This record gives sequence, C-alpha cells and structure tokens, in this order.
Amino acid sequence: LFRSQKQFLAVNAQLDDNEMELEALAGKHKTLEKTIATKTTQLEELDTKAHEESSEYVAEWQRKVEAAKAAYDRAKEDATGDGGVARLNAEIEECKKKIEEGKSHYVKISQESKEMSTKLEELQRHSELQQKADEAKKAIDQLTLDERAAEQEYKDYVASIRTDMGQMVAAYKTIERQRRETYNKIQDLKGNLRVYCRIKPLGPGEASECVSIVDDMTIRIKDLDTNQHQDHEFDLVIGPKATQEEIFEEARPLATSVLDGYNVCIFAYGQTGSGKTYTMEGPPSNRGINYRTVRELFNVAKERSADYQFHLSVSVIDRKS
Repeated sequence: LFRSQKQFLAVNAQLDDNEMELEALAGKHKTLEKTIATKTTQLEELDTKAHEESSEYVAEWQRKVEAAKAAYDRAKEDATGDGGVARLNAEIEECKKKIEEGKSHYVKISQESKEMSTKLEELQRHSELQQKADEAKKAIDQLTLDERAAEQEYKDYVASIRTDMGQMVAAYKTIERQRRETYNKIQDLKGNLRVYCRIKPLGPGEASECVSIVDDMTIRIKDLDTNQHQDHEFDLVIGPKATQEEIFEEARPLATSVLDGYNVCIFAYGQTGSGKTYTMEGPPSNRGINYRTVRELFNVAKERSADYQFHLSVSVIDRKS
C-alpha cells in the first residue's frame, strides 16, 4: 500500500512538471503562430512584389531590346549620314546603362529571394517545434490516462485491503472470543474456588517436622505426643522447597482471566508467622504473588494494546488489629 501510494505521488509530480512544460510550450506555440502568420503575409507580399517586378522587368527588357534593335536598324540605315555613328554610340551607351541597371535590379531581387528562402526555413523549423509540442501534449495526455488508471488501481487495491482487513478483524474477534471462553473454561475446570497449601520450611530452633506431604494434593499432620496423624486434602500442596516463581506460575493464568473480564481474588490465610506476607508480598529481591501478578497484568495489557484499551486502578486497605 505504501509503495502504491508513493508511486501515485511520483506520477502526480511528473504530471505537474509536464503540465508546466506544456503551458510553456503552448505560450511559445501562440507566439510562433503569430510570427508564422506575420512572416507568411510578408512572404506572400514579397513573392507578389517580386513576381510583379520580374514581369515588369522582363517586359521592360523586351521593350529595351526592341528599342535597341530599332535603333540599330536606324543606325544602320543612317550610318552613311551625318552624326549617324555618334547617335548610334550614344544609344549603345544608353542600352549598356539600362542593362547594368537591370543587372543591379536582378541582384536585388535574387537577394530578396534568398532572404525569403531563409525565412521559409525558419517557418519550417517553427513547424517542427509545433510538431514536438503536439507530441508532448499527446505524451502528457497519455500520462494523464496512466495516472487515472493508476489512481483507480490504487483505490481498488485499498478497497480490497480494507475488505480483507475487515474479514481478518472479524475472524480475529471470533477466535479471540473462542480463546477467551476456552481458556476460562479450563480455569473453571480447575475449580472456581481453589485452596492451595504451602508448607513453610523449618527455621532455626524449630521442632522436628510434624507435617509431611503424602502426594501433591494431601498433607499429613502428626501428633508427636500421641503418634496419631490426620490427613487433609487441597487442590494443590506446595512443598517447602518451592520458589516464589513456582508459586506465581500457579496464579499467572488468573491475570489473563482478569483482563478477559472475570473477577479474581487471591488471598493468604494462616496464623502469625506462617509465611503469608512472604508469599503474597515477598522481599524486594524475591517478590511474591502481588507484585508478580501486577507486573503480569501490565505485560498482558501491553501485548493487547493494539486491539484493546485497558484502565487499571489499585486500592489498598490496611486493617490493623
């Protein structure tokens, strides 16, 4: 999705650059059209003028040739008369002068013709530039079509992803609900009310043991005086060598049940010095169930933070006897 969005933005940026270039080319195109129109008008005027002057020049030249021929004929007839040669020479010089004028006029017309050819070449170059501008416009139109197609493809892709995400979220919620129900059914099978018995290790100076573990659910209390005993059953019997971590592992699943919406209560019961505070609170170096359970609550809440929002609060009641 991120790559598609990035490609889409790149196409938009390229389209903006091409539109700016097209606007610049359009401005140049309008200027060139005006220039072409002006040059074409001038070229037509020059061509008309050259054609007219050429026609006049040819007609004038023909007239002059006819006049020279007539003068030559007259001079030939009058060659034997007085002043005939001088008049003939004068007419010849006049003809030469007119011929030179005609040559100069012809050179001028040739120069103007070359200038018109140069202007025509410029007009052709302008026409090529117009052709390039048209090709650029076609390319920009094609880019616009490609951009629209990419945009539609991107929208379809996003819609597809949203549909898939909706289906996955629905499936996840269903699985999460089933997991929560199954998990807490397991907890229910263990018993909604559980009583664990933790045996405290003997301290220095204490009497020999009168409590023994029959199995993981039964302890035996022995009367050392009468040598009689009595068995008591619990959901679990925890021996004196068990660590704080092992004790907490039995309570860890209950932290998950709390965040699943179930009410949970853990408390310790026993006479003074039996190890209640040690089990529930523990020293700073080896914390008990309270601290470990609260830490577990925050850990599970953090793991589910993407899907759920939790609000945790704590209240403390200290009852002194």
